[in-house]
Amino acid sequence: MPTIPTPPAPIPSAPPPGQTVLYNVYRIYIAQGTGPLHQGIALVPAQLQSQTAGRFYHVTGTVGLGMDYQCRPAEKFGLNPAFKNADLIFQMPKFLLAEFEGIASSVPPPHDPRVLLERNPEPPARDCGTWVIEVLEQTKALLRDKGDIRNLEASPMRKQLQDLSLETDMMRVAKTAELEFEEFSYIDKDGKLTDSGSSWLEPLATYLQEHFGALSVQESFPSLASIAVWLVDGKDGDPKDINIGNQGSWESHFISLDQELLDDLQPFLIPKTTTLWAILENHFPEALALSFISHYIIVELKETSFEEYKERIRALPFGIFSTRVALRYHNGPIKGKEFKRLKEPFPTKVDGVFDDTDYVKSHGKFYPGTMLSSINEGTITSGIFVQKEEKVGFTVAIHCWGKQLDLDVELGHADYTVKQGDWKSGTEVGVITERIGSTDIGIADVKTPFSNRFLDLNGSALSLLPSKDIKIVNENFWIDTFATGPQLLASTGRRVFKANRRGTDLFGEIGDSLLPGTYIRLDQGVFSTSVPENNGNPKIREGVCGSAIIRAPPVISPRQATAPSGSSPTEELTGYNKLLSSKDTTGEVAGFMHWSDCQSLYNSENLLCFADSVDGLIKDGKLCRCKRNPKPVGVA
Repeated sequence: MPTIPTPPAPIPSAPPPGQTVLYNVYRIYIAQGTGPLHQGIALVPAQLQSQTAGRFYHVTGTVGLGMDYQCRPAEKFGLNPAFKNADLIFQMPKFLLAEFEGIASSVPPPHDPRVLLERNPEPPARDCGTWVIEVLEQTKALLRDKGDIRNLEASPMRKQLQDLSLETDMMRVAKTAELEFEEFSYIDKDGKLTDSGSSWLEPLATYLQEHFGALSVQESFPSLASIAVWLVDGKDGDPKDINIGNQGSWESHFISLDQELLDDLQPFLIPKTTTLWAILENHFPEALALSFISHYIIVELKETSFEEYKERIRALPFGIFSTRVALRYHNGPIKGKEFKRLKEPFPTKVDGVFDDTDYVKSHGKFYPGTMLSSINEGTITSGIFVQKEEKVGFTVAIHCWGKQLDLDVELGHADYTVKQGDWKSGTEVGVITERIGSTDIGIADVKTPFSNRFLDLNGSALSLLPSKDIKIVNENFWIDTFATGPQLLASTGRRVFKANRRGTDLFGEIGDSLLPGTYIRLDQGVFSTSVPENNGNPKIREGVCGSAIIRAPPVISPRQATAPSGSSPTEELTGYNKLLSSKDTTGEVAGFMHWSDCQSLYNSENLLCFADSVDGLIKDGKLCRCKRNPKPVGVA
């Protein structure tokens, strides 16, 4: 009987149209204000014409508090307003999906508390980008083991995928459309990333110099997660990053603002107080303060336990639509403790280096920046001489008389006496008779002559500078105090906060008084000591409270002046390589130091200082009064 041949195995038919056999594996980038891009992994069915949606894998939260792994089976990542880019990495068969998800769920989400305390921890902390790389590398190893990794460089699908648009219309910004050159690219004909080559650099440099006034153009290999800021030579300084607070959850919602508020919300431009109050009261009514620092909006929440705070920010908005200003949260106030609450010894007396001269006895008058003392044995810096019609006085930091305020002692009482120099041996120069609203600015009557001529700065206090006229991050200002001598500061932002009738914020209050009308609105300017770095000793300390903040003249770029060789008595080179006339001022008083964060609570080298604006003085009709006296004899 003849052998019956075995029938051949059936030829597998092609998959039904629309059935997923392969996934395109993308590395996804999502904008986070001006911070680093959030990264994730998307698996998109290869047969789909639109490649803007698919399975999405990422870690959410913040590194310092601990991130969490999340898989979203149907995520329209390409339609997210914050979507920036998608890089096609490789293709993966669908039958490996379960193993891929096993890898993604097994790679530990980043968690490194060091980032809460250190600016640049070593070794660097893992983040969402690190997690993505680790998952992709393990997946590549899996595909190699299965012998099924698809080389996209040789794949005919690569050209097809390159033709698919992953950008949304909102990614093209009209203001920068002129810079979106189509004549050349960093992607070569084979789809590989490469440098543009010298043939492109020269015409590009010529174009930027002719049309945008660029001083020089250099070429470097393109990188992700960067932000470019146009600076005017001789006018703008280099913004420094101050990293404060934590982000909300990536999968949470974004908030929308009216166009008028959006127009006022730009990185490195200080917004109006009305803008900050609108954001605080309309979108974060439970918060007690809100700050703009450099290019962040920081929502200051009532302090809770670490675990409560971590859960709380998961439900809070991730960002703000249509702005590059990032949104952050802080557990408690971003400022340190008020100095009246510090225990002895006061920081001014740590090393014994301060100027406690009684200038009234030696010069017959006293000046801005000299030492003042109270019956409470606290020391502050004298402010400026002001006048309203026939009434004259000088400014003080009234919290130095906190005990009297807490006991409701009436202003004008002898307990509000102000002495110049040490309390025991100094000269009585006035009594506080007035307070400007609920701010920290007190006005003392004058019993001895007061000159608005600065001791160690060039010039005098000539005028009051409204807070609305301080608009640029990194503008230079001076203080000159008995505790520090001349100290250069930089404008960094603005802070608004809810306060009780005494002007104290509500962070220490028991219970919530959050409805409008149950609190007082106050605002402060925020300054930083890091521009330029102060290498002298001492730095900012307790006695700076009450010191006038004086605007410095615009800096001079090295292109406008030649840097002096060696030391110079008239010019100094700042940390941003720009020439600043030594100790010159415009005479404009921007505010008065309230407190500085001596403990440096933040992951930053910057020491933040908070100042009461002069808006209350202006509203009250007070003016600076100065006869432009020459510098006092015997004062350097």
